[in-house]
Parts: sequence; C-alpha cells; structure tokens
Amino acid sequence: MKIAIICFSEQGKRLAEKVRGSLPDHIVTINTNYREKAKEAKEEKEEMESLSVRAWTEKCFREKSALLFIGAAGIAVRSVSPFLKDKFEDPPVLCMDEAGNYIIPLLSGHIGGANFLAEKIGGTVGAVPVITTATDVRKKFAVDVWAKNSGFYLPKKNREKMKYISGKVLREEAILISVEGREDGTGRFPETLPDGLEAVPYPPEQYADVVISSEETFSDRAGLYLKPRQYVIGIGTKKGKTKEEIQGFLEPFMEKLGIGRSDIYCFSSIDRKKDEEGIISLAREFGVPFLTFTEAALREVKGEFQSSEFVREITGVDNVCERAAVLGCGEKGTLVLKKQTGEGMTIAAAKRDWSVRFDET
Repeated sequence: MKIAIICFSEQGKRLAEKVRGSLPDHIVTINTNYREKAKEAKEEKEEMESLSVRAWTEKCFREKSALLFIGAAGIAVRSVSPFLKDKFEDPPVLCMDEAGNYIIPLLSGHIGGANFLAEKIGGTVGAVPVITTATDVRKKFAVDVWAKNSGFYLPKKNREKMKYISGKVLREEAILISVEGREDGTGRFPETLPDGLEAVPYPPEQYADVVISSEETFSDRAGLYLKPRQYVIGIGTKKGKTKEEIQGFLEPFMEKLGIGRSDIYCFSSIDRKKDEEGIISLAREFGVPFLTFTEAALREVKGEFQSSEFVREITGVDNVCERAAVLGCGEKGTLVLKKQTGEGMTIAAAKRDWSVRFDET
C-alpha cells in the first residue's frame, strides 16, 4: 500500500519519519507543510515533498494513496471534503496528533483499510487507535472487510445492501449465506461458521442475505451479491514501462479470456519489480493488490513453464510471469494463459481455486 503523510511542524516531521521507519513493507512519502531550515530542506528534498495541503490531498486522492495527517483533525476534514465521493472509492484517511498519543481513522475504515492502518501504525509507534465503526467496537462480523479480504468483488449497484447486512449483524439476527460449489460437487465453506452465520443451499431456493457466485443469475434472491475474483495476472517488464503501455498490452488478452477488471484478483511479479511504478499504478487503478515474490519462492512453484535461459540469467528464475501468476493464486491455481511477450513485457494468467474463509476478517 502507498501511504502519504503530511506534517506541519518539526515535531510532526519526526513522528512522520518514525511512522515511515515502522512500515518497511509499504511505500511511504512525507510532505512537509511548514518552513524548514534551509540546510535541512536541501538535504532532504529527495525524500520530502513540500506541496500545499490542497495540492497534496488532491494528488493522494488521484493516486489512491492512504492519507495520514499529523496535526489537527479539523485540517484533515476540511482538506479532504472537496474530493470525497463514497466509501467504496475514497482512499483511507487518518489523523494523528503531533505527540503520537492517538491515531484516528476518519474515512474508509473498512473498505479502504483505515481501521487496519490505525491498528498497525498505532502498534508500532505507541499511539492508541480510536476506532468508532460499530461492528469493530462491538467485535461483530464485518461483511465489507470480510468481502475485501476474501477477494470478492461487490458490484456498484449492490453496494447499498452492505448497510442492511451490517444492520442485521448489529441486531444479532442470523445472516443466511449461499455459496457456489466446486465442479466436483464439494462445498466451499469451512467446517464451522462464525456465530450468527448460517449456510443455505446454492442456488438459493428463496432469499439469502449473501450469495457468492461467479454468475449473477440469482440476483433477485440475493440481498448482497458477491463475485469471486478468480484471475491472477503475472507480469514481467523492462524497467520504466508505463501503466498505459502495460494496460494496452494486457487488455487484448483479458478479452481473449473473456474477463474484465472485476475478475482480477491481483497482479504478481518478482520482488525486484516491487517498485515498478507502471505495475503499481495499474494495480491501483484496478483496485487490486500487487504481490511480489522472491526468486527462490518462484523457483519452488510446481508445474510446466516456458523456460528461458536469458530470463534465468537476469532474474535467477527461468520464467517470471507464469510462475508468479500461479503463486499469486495461493494454495491452488491453474495456468490458463501461457507467457505472452511483446515490446519488453510478458504476461500470463492463472485461475485460482477460491473458497470461503473467515480467519482473515
């Protein structure tokens, strides 16, 4: 995740640097919105931005970066208000006081992950997370967090049903869930369900609060329809390929597979590509993670892959895109599009065998 921090004093900058140091697995940028000593500003200008609050906020919303304001909550609220759309599109917004006592998720607590970030950052710098989301406060099942963590796509026309499901949870009413089965006839449910959830047959004969299926034919019997994201796109590129170049190369193959953005679970590659801005930007636009793996992990992937000695010499592994696609599926994935090459890029696609889990909510 890309996290952008803005601070308004020397003390705030020290705290921002502490936060950045505590998040080695994330891309963290710092914007200093105050007059610094000239010498320090020159020495650190490569790592510190100095934009106006409005320009910085607009940039963060455009790039879908998480925003952390180190300062007054009022500044954060006024700064983001012109750019707000809805909780399904807005990036997570947090605020932390300059002393680092408290960190507050202000927007996109569940879908955007602001609550998760508050817990993570608070736990590393010693700030107390101030969580106000009802399901979190009462430690109840949060359907939106669960859906996101499970890799399910929620169609825009169906998003308002989230409120209804959360309302039933808070009223302690049973949530009926119907889930598409595997081709071999076995179910996708774990052996036990969390309290308050009840499995019903698929397809639902009558009404089900939640229906999880790769097809939308039962929408009239579904309170909330969720579609599993089933495809992982493995990518290899020469350095510096833009988002537009990668997307232009990828889309004809998505059309060939008969899939759209809502079918993509993640993009994946070798870890030496973890800072490749073109892939990062494309994943951000698609609203999915970009996973990277070490060459050792890629070499361990079982299967038949197109082998290239040239790629092995460069990366240490004979094939990046195919292996990364399969590995990105998790426990089980099937290669459905072998390596495609062109203009300094390679892609492959794998289909993951998804299941319903409740241990990551």
